[in-house]
Parts: sequence; structure tokens; C-alpha cells
Amino acid sequence: MTSLSWRAAGAFTLSAMLAACGNNELATALPTKTAATLLTDTTQTLASTIDQAGLVSLNDTAPAQTARRFDASTVSADGAVIAFTVYVPDIPIGNAAPLLLEGHGWGGKRTRDLDTTAYDAAANTPLQTAKLALTSGAQGGKTGGQGWYVISFDQRGFGDSGGFANVMDPEIEGRDVKAIIDWAQANLPRLAHRKNRDGALDPVVGGVGLSYGGGFQTIGAGVDKRIDAIVPTSTWYDLRYSLYNTPKSEYLALLVGVGAAGLGRAEPFTYQAFVDASTFNRVSPNFSQTMYRHSAVSYCENNSASMRQPGIPAFFIQSSNDILFNLNEGFDAFQCYRKANPDSKFMAVRFGHPDVLVSNTSWDKFTEENVSCGGKSIPVARLAFSFLSQNLVDARLNASYSADYLTVPDLRAVLEDGSATNGAKGETAEGGCHEVAKLGTNPPGAPLIQRGGVSATATPSAVQNVVAGVPALLAPVIIPNDPATLASPLMKSYTGPEAGTVVRLAQPSGSDRKLLGTPTVTLTVSPTNALQAAVDNPPILFLGLVRKTADGRQQLVHDQVQPILGFGTQTVTLPGVSMLLHGSDELGLVVFGYHPQYFNYYTRLPLSVNLSGISAGLPFVN
Repeated sequence: MTSLSWRAAGAFTLSAMLAACGNNELATALPTKTAATLLTDTTQTLASTIDQAGLVSLNDTAPAQTARRFDASTVSADGAVIAFTVYVPDIPIGNAAPLLLEGHGWGGKRTRDLDTTAYDAAANTPLQTAKLALTSGAQGGKTGGQGWYVISFDQRGFGDSGGFANVMDPEIEGRDVKAIIDWAQANLPRLAHRKNRDGALDPVVGGVGLSYGGGFQTIGAGVDKRIDAIVPTSTWYDLRYSLYNTPKSEYLALLVGVGAAGLGRAEPFTYQAFVDASTFNRVSPNFSQTMYRHSAVSYCENNSASMRQPGIPAFFIQSSNDILFNLNEGFDAFQCYRKANPDSKFMAVRFGHPDVLVSNTSWDKFTEENVSCGGKSIPVARLAFSFLSQNLVDARLNASYSADYLTVPDLRAVLEDGSATNGAKGETAEGGCHEVAKLGTNPPGAPLIQRGGVSATATPSAVQNVVAGVPALLAPVIIPNDPATLASPLMKSYTGPEAGTVVRLAQPSGSDRKLLGTPTVTLTVSPTNALQAAVDNPPILFLGLVRKTADGRQQLVHDQVQPILGFGTQTVTLPGVSMLLHGSDELGLVVFGYHPQYFNYYTRLPLSVNLSGISAGLPFVN
């Protein structure tokens, strides 16, 4: 892989995975009740009924626990060994501590020095959150102790764990998560337990992680109902949309490149899918169905044989500039979880998996470290930690604005205003934020996130002779199935709005306006020559939104584009937006005939098409 490709592959991993520390003695576990006698498949108690006094230890004769760290492992259902590092806080007699599971991104590995590393400037909010839990998390019991158990684990196929990655199969990776909780329940003295609705005692378990580390939470919680609250960050809702049904070559290449670089081991079917997508512009229906099973959408639509919607609160943190898992993934997941549990939350931030071709500001950030709202700089990790505390320990913490616990609004979004300026504490200063404190009840079928909105007819509403396919000068550069293609300087020239055709959707209004939600575009694609429609060569176009500033600069909003396929009239949902449109700004639609984010997905025989009837629904909010 080229240096650029190596750099881009890191977008799948967490930025602060540090070298392993020295050997640690494996603590001798005191006997507890077996996990088999305690398992339940019922929905956990809602946050509104959580009380710190309700947290108990199953083995109250166990001695006080002393802060330490040790490595351990367990055997999953198929015999694969899953390795992890356990962090134990000081737990006094009479106290009990919840458990927080932390999972890494694709190509990463567990953290083995959480207790010794500050993570103050790591731009890695899951690890920052885990550190807060280890050092500051309130315990249940008599003495007001602090600190939770934390387990950071090597996901299957990575680090010291065995097996091959299956891209979060509930029957495989889902059972890995279950095996870890089984081990914790049998081996962690003073692990906090709480009664579920059936009156049985379950361990109190939360999850945190980014990217692939977000996937273990939504899949794991769908398999094992002992998980009580999760904070998935920059992760997927539907892998078919994320990567495969319209093959996102830029990140498919990097996903495969991680394995080729020796950073992990994946099942062969994942490589075959990349080859199929790159060669035929599609994956097999069977593979698409497999990716559906590996996604929360399957149980949200009541179509999963292996999982069900867990009914627990979740805090989804999603990035507007995430090229791999855009805002729509978080919007959809949030709506699914919010309908099942009204304590679920959502926050849109700026940084996520970047567009490695054009992003110059977000490379070293996998998510926002701080957000600027209401004139305050708010650490994202503290919001995540507060959410977990309110749902794992004591719901009354939600009313506290202390240094450790913050009220988490139902819906918050950092609004990009086209400026790359950051605040003094690293937060995105641009645009401030849009915040909804309480959404109230969600009637059946009612959307929480706006889809479409204010009608806008494009000016002009028709364009002629848009060429779909690879431009002639790019053809020699594109190497199928090779991420080195991304290193070509020519590719960069086809990422900006200047490489596409732009029509205006909204003219300057004189005052700032907020957009939050999913824009929609309706248009008709027709061949310039009727004979073209008779050939099996459907056109592929790429749509995005463009901000045009008063000085004439054009910016592709959130670096996002959406492919469309074929002739005829189509209504398309674009990637979600979280932006502030200044009074002097125009908003337009850009149409590309080719885009490097999908460098292996394009019209195979270039052809010219006409577009007509172009209109949009724009999610302006008050």
C-alpha cells in the first residue's frame, strides 16, 4: 500500500492504541454463582427506575477490591479464544461496580494501558469515556466509592484473539460479546447486579466504542440482553447502505487493505465481495442479505432470527463528515432505539471517517473531542460518561451539572458553517449548535429526524449532456481492486464541485438558516440518444450539496456524495446534513458523472445524459 493508503487505513482504527505494558499477574477470582443461573432474555429496567441503592454484589462476602489491571481470555461458542484486558477499580466492602466494555475499530486492538494514559488529547472519545468510568464512575452501595470495571477486548480476528473477522455476525461476534459477559459474571467479585423486570439479578453492563467498536454494541446488545446501555460512535445501521449495495470503493479498498497489511484476519467472503463489487458494480444477493443480518436494521425491522431490539437506552454519536458511516446511519439507528426506549439520545458532530482524498483538517480526529454549545466548550467524553452513569447507576444524575455529570439533550447537532476554525479547546467553533432538550413521546411512525422539507426547484431545473463514466485522462490511473489508486493526484481534481455540474437550490436569504436532517432530490435522467437506453449500461451519477459563499467559493457539503443508478424519474435521499447556511450563502446541487469515493463504481461505457425536473426537499429547522 502507498503511504497515503497506509494513512487512510488508519481511519478504521482507534488513534490511541498504545504498546502493551509489561506482564500482569492474573487475579484469582472468588467463586460466584454461575452465569447460567443468572441469564435472562428480558428487557432491562428502564432508566427512570434506576436507583443507586438497587445495585448489589452477588458475593457480598468478597473482600474489597484493589485497583489493578490484568490480561485474561475466554473461549467463545465456536472455540475461538477472545483476549481482553481487565481494569479493576478500588471497590470497598459493601459496594458494587458496573462493567463497561470497550471495543476497537477495524484493524485495531485492545488498549492495555487505560489506567496509566491520560487520553486528554487523543481525539478518541470512547477511550476517554472508558478512562472516566475507571476513575470517576459512581459505584452502588454504602460508601460512595468510585470506579467501574472496564474490559477492553481484542475483537475476533484482531490482536491476540483467535478466529477470523466476520464483519459482526450475530451468531459469531455476537456470541463473543456474550462469552465476555459470561466470564465477567463468573470472575469479577463485586460486579454490580440489578433486578430486571422478571425479578432476576443481571449484571449492570455498558458499552463504548467507535466504528467497528460501535458495531459490537448494536450487535452484542441484540444478542445478549444483559447489556443495559450503549454509546455507539461513528458506526453503521445498515452495511448494505454503508458499503456494499452501491460499492464504496474508497473504503472497501481500505477495509481489504487492513488485512493485506497484516493488521487482522477476515473471512474470505469479505474479499470476494470486494472483488465482485469492483468488477460487476454489485455484490451477490446472498452477500447483501448477510450484511443485512450483520446490521441493527435487521432487528429494527423485526427480520432477525438471531437478534431482537434490546429496548435499552443508546446514545448515538455520528459525524456529518463521515464518509464511511454518514449521518443517515445514526439518524436511523436513533429513531429505532428511541421508539423502544425514550431515554435514547443523538448527537451529530463533525469529525469521523474522513475522505482521504480531500480532507485536510479531520485526518487525526475520529470524532469530535469537544463541542461548542451555548457558549460553552463541552467534552464529548463527559457527555458519553454522563449518559452511561445516568443509565447504569442512578437516573437522578441527569439533574446534575457537576464537573462529572452533565445533562445530555435528546438531540444535539454541531452545525458546520464552512469554516475550518477550531476553538481553543479543539471544539468546532463553527456555527454553534442546534439543541432539542426533550423530544417528548414519539407516536408510532412519526419521524424524529426531518426527511426532506422546504421545497426548492433548481435553477436551472434541467441540464444537458452530463457525461457519466470515467473521464478519459483518469482511465489509465484507475487500478481495479488496488487502494494505491487513491494516491493519484489526478483523483483529487475530481472531488471538488468544480468537477461536476451545479444548479442552485436556495439563493441568499439575508439571514442565517439551520439545516438538520436528510435532504431529498427528485430528478429525471434520460439518454441524449434513445439507442443508449437499449444497451445494458445504466448510467451512474453522484449527487451532493454545495455551499457557494459570497466570494464565489464552492464547498461540497460534508464531503458527501450519493450515487444514483439508471434512467427515469427518481427521488433520492442524500446523506444527512448538520449545517448553518449563512445569509449570504447559496445552496446548490452538484451532479458528478464520476467520483473517486466510488472509484471502482462507475458507468462502464461512458455516455451522455440529460437531467430534468430537478427539485429538492431541504430540512430547514427553527
